[in-house]
Amino acid sequence: MKNRLKRLTGIIGALLIAVSPCGSQTMAYASEPAETEAAFYDDGADFEIQEDTDEQVQDQEELDLTEEEEDPDTADIQIEEDTEDADSEEAELTSEEVLFSDSPVEEDLFTDAVGEEADSYLGVRTQPIIYDDFAEDLWLQFQQRELQVGESTDIYPWRVWQAVHDVVNNDVERPEFNFKVIKGQDVISLDTTKSKEKAVATALKPGTAVIQVNYDAFTHTEGDYFPACSVVNTGYAVITVGETGTASITCSDNLENWRHYDTIYYLEGQETVPFTFTATAAGAANLKVTCNGLEVKPNSDGSYTAALENRSNIIGVVATDASGNTRSLYRVVDARVMRVNVKNTKDDSSEIHVGDTAEVSFTGITMPVYKLATIYNPCFGPDAYGGVGEYGYPTYVAYSNSILGAFQGSCNQWDLATKNSFKVTFTQAGRYRFDSDGIHSDWWGHRLYWETKVQGKADKPFFYAPIIEGVFSTLPSFYITVDSGDEILNPVIDKLESLPDADGLTLADEAAVKEAREAYDALNDTQKSLVNSEDLARLTNAEARIAQLHTNVEKAAEVEKILGNLKGASSLTLADEASVKAARKAYDGLSADQKKLIPAEKLKALTAAEAKIAQLKKVTPTPTKKPEPKPSIRLNYTSIPLQVKQSTTAVRIKTTAIKGDKIKSAKSSNSKVARVSVKNGKLTIKGMKAGKATVTVTSAKGAKATVKVTVQKKKVALKKLQALTSRKVTVKKGRKTTLKVANSPITAKASVKWKTSNKKVATVTSKGVVKGLKKGSATITAYSGKIKMTFKVTVK
Repeated sequence: MKNRLKRLTGIIGALLIAVSPCGSQTMAYASEPAETEAAFYDDGADFEIQEDTDEQVQDQEELDLTEEEEDPDTADIQIEEDTEDADSEEAELTSEEVLFSDSPVEEDLFTDAVGEEADSYLGVRTQPIIYDDFAEDLWLQFQQRELQVGESTDIYPWRVWQAVHDVVNNDVERPEFNFKVIKGQDVISLDTTKSKEKAVATALKPGTAVIQVNYDAFTHTEGDYFPACSVVNTGYAVITVGETGTASITCSDNLENWRHYDTIYYLEGQETVPFTFTATAAGAANLKVTCNGLEVKPNSDGSYTAALENRSNIIGVVATDASGNTRSLYRVVDARVMRVNVKNTKDDSSEIHVGDTAEVSFTGITMPVYKLATIYNPCFGPDAYGGVGEYGYPTYVAYSNSILGAFQGSCNQWDLATKNSFKVTFTQAGRYRFDSDGIHSDWWGHRLYWETKVQGKADKPFFYAPIIEGVFSTLPSFYITVDSGDEILNPVIDKLESLPDADGLTLADEAAVKEAREAYDALNDTQKSLVNSEDLARLTNAEARIAQLHTNVEKAAEVEKILGNLKGASSLTLADEASVKAARKAYDGLSADQKKLIPAEKLKALTAAEAKIAQLKKVTPTPTKKPEPKPSIRLNYTSIPLQVKQSTTAVRIKTTAIKGDKIKSAKSSNSKVARVSVKNGKLTIKGMKAGKATVTVTSAKGAKATVKVTVQKKKVALKKLQALTSRKVTVKKGRKTTLKVANSPITAKASVKWKTSNKKVATVTSKGVVKGLKKGSATITAYSGKIKMTFKVTVK
């Protein structure tokens, strides 16, 4: 028992010593991100991991010695344990001692306790959040490159999205890229730490180097602002120099053939995402696997699981042969935090019930294949341009459910980060799991990895580029829980069943009816189908009754106003008969329910007014009113000829049944032959081309008359002269009178001349003005060519 106690005490002491360095190391990791990030962004700052100094080790040894000296009993026991006979010790061993002495946990703790050198974290730590620039990335031309001493290689980064103003003309501009060796500063050298193009790395001695790359913010020549690279999109490349190891490394496909186009997405709320792979090395004496510089221990089945962070993770597999020479494989595996958004399309809430349609979208994902000028160009979708399909399909997120089928969240062309949703309708309650086979993408242009072969644009645009397709990345599964909706449906049914019968409703029940309608309308289609027809009919009947009650009130109010405007019976005259009759007609037009709303005194006033009018009619007979004549008009011409392009205003109303009636409008039966217009009651007819048309004239009172129009190419000939004044005229000596004639037809263009038979008795002017000179008689003649008209003038 004494030996058992001494041995147990020694183990506990070792445990106490071993825990302290582990705790110190953990704290160093916790504070490291800020130091690492600051070192990276501080120009000229050296990046290094602080190690314990000799003085610190000495201080720790003195502290340990002091603690041992303070417990003399423990020291005595340890001394006795060392001097005891081995046979005696073996005789007293128990199963507990065997457990402690052979425990693998004990071996690990003691290994750490003796101060084995800890691994150093590589790169910039990030937070497990969705960064603002999640839609962008930084690509490098290689994940790992092997060099011999003296050899060089270009490190040419790509900012994706590219900084471009005009995506058609591809006016790409590059930001300033920052290059920094964060491991193996003596293994390689860089010709620059800042460049818009590239950095050249030269191998100095055998070893492994890690280069960290990001880019600055800048403003494009056209004024567009492009932000700097965040820590989550910082890129890493590994260069191994002069490796001579003979071991042969074999890894599972998911690691060995990792593509920088892929991303392992994991759900928001997780710190890391597990990434399991296999790694073996034939001919190796030792195999070490690391993730971001920290060792990854093998699983029980020999596989490895790295805890990937929200960043580009550097996974290394290093095999050391019996001679101490190494052979390595490094891959930079992207992992990013994403969020699944589930929204009820009915009310934008996250609660989904039976019958609801959910819109599922994703925040944090982005294009696997970006547009690179003259290299890659993702195909566009039907929302961007119509008629797609034979020209490729847009990039989309693919998810499926074993019951509901497959779903695609497609973008337009380059906007998968913001347009990636799909809709799902649920007809049954339950918990639905959605799984993904990745992000599908079609693009025009070159095959993958072409951007690793060129720097900048390709030699020339790739016209008639083929369509290439691929599936990328790993998306997490997620669940949507769908409730039965009873807690929503039952209260709605209660509201419907509590409504009064329609016949018993009053306007005081209107609020309850509206509330029931709003509750019912808030149900989805499936929930509505569970409401029985009687309850739904109760609601619709109640709504109809409320609407009718409002109508009754409105109609009754209108009639009440009319009745209220009637004069008192004592003030009525027969001139008020029409208003009294109108009031009676309005009242009689009400329904029985509406009449009940009319105050009794208003109805009494109406009957009194009717009695007064009847009394007045007995005393004063109603005068008969002469009926107004029926409107009619007659034009001065029933037909006229016109020459093409000739206009006339000669047609007018000659007689009318109603005084003051005038021409309001006119219409031609063929406006290609004769065109008409009316202005201020004056009709104008114009000949357009040879032919016939009928012009219908409408008066202001509604009467109509017609005139036939014949349009001819030749000039309208004069057929006769028509006297417009009396042909027998008497005029006193020294006085004047005017004789008038008109051309017939009226549209004939002919000049008329005048002459007298006796100039001593009467003279006549060219205008037909006759002047009496002395007593006697004379013949006045109006003539145009051979056509003439005579007037007999007597002078007194």
